[in-house]
Amino acid sequence: MPLYQFPFPDVVADTFRPDLCRLVFRHANNLLSTDWSVNYGLWSPFWRFRIVDGHENLLVTDKRGQVLYAWLNRPNMRNALDDSMLEAITALFTSVQKQFDVRVVVLGGRGSAFCAGADRRSPPGLGGDSERARHWASQIGRRAVEAILDCDAITIARVHGPAIGGGAAIALACDFRIGSLAARLRLPEVDLGMPLAWAVLPRLIEEVGAARARELVMLGDEITPERAEHLSLLHRVVPGDALDAEIDELAGRLADKPEFAIRTTKIQFRAYRGARSLGVFTETDDVAWARGLATDTARRAFGPTTQPSTPPPAGESDDEERR
Repeated sequence: MPLYQFPFPDVVADTFRPDLCRLVFRHANNLLSTDWSVNYGLWSPFWRFRIVDGHENLLVTDKRGQVLYAWLNRPNMRNALDDSMLEAITALFTSVQKQFDVRVVVLGGRGSAFCAGADRRSPPGLGGDSERARHWASQIGRRAVEAILDCDAITIARVHGPAIGGGAAIALACDFRIGSLAARLRLPEVDLGMPLAWAVLPRLIEEVGAARARELVMLGDEITPERAEHLSLLHRVVPGDALDAEIDELAGRLADKPEFAIRTTKIQFRAYRGARSLGVFTETDDVAWARGLATDTARRAFGPTTQPSTPPPAGESDDEERR
């Protein structure tokens, strides 16, 4: 299992050598994981918390009985998704498959946002020095979404604030989505010059229907919590101060359900989704997304760091720029 997490003060790391600071706090983590520290209550507010291997600070988890609470932990970046964050999400939900005492996973975000979507300073899904490598890199968001979809535990998204683009995709992959009155959802990909990727479109159609999905994706308007609940993007909306109690109550009810019946029911929904797809039509979505980053609109939105390893074919720059 990963080490217990001692909260790492980024301001210290920024002032002194980060590698030495991390070493010091890893020793603190080792101390916190000993029987002595637990038995005598050393740093008791922090002893429950763990980190995902190789992704410290990015995704923090807190296990309470049969419920695992996971927190996207880039609050200063509004939990924006870069390659490392998406890898951490994939690793977490993959590891839950072997944590047989975990019946429910609650996914939330630290800070003011659930997740602001792709990191514009370091967009995910780029890189690779061969066609196969570039294809693998482009699938990183899809792998994170599918890790959530394929997780045998019941998943709940805690949407307390904005869930934009990839953030909405991560939330949509969860079985249940509970939002506060401050929740805001939006799919801005088209306005940013690229298609919706990460296998999100079939999931969106499945949840809200093709007509509403077309409207949400093509127009890219902000979705209020009230409308999100009406469209079934959110299952429930509650005041912010009641959000945790609402989620704890739902997670507890789900965890108490007969294990075989609830797991088999989730498998049935998963199988139905697969049967309806009649094959995988979304395999090239992420390649198209990466190619979309090369358009002029995307460069203006994301900055010059979005140049892909290979340029798009001739004629795929924006019509707006050609005019």
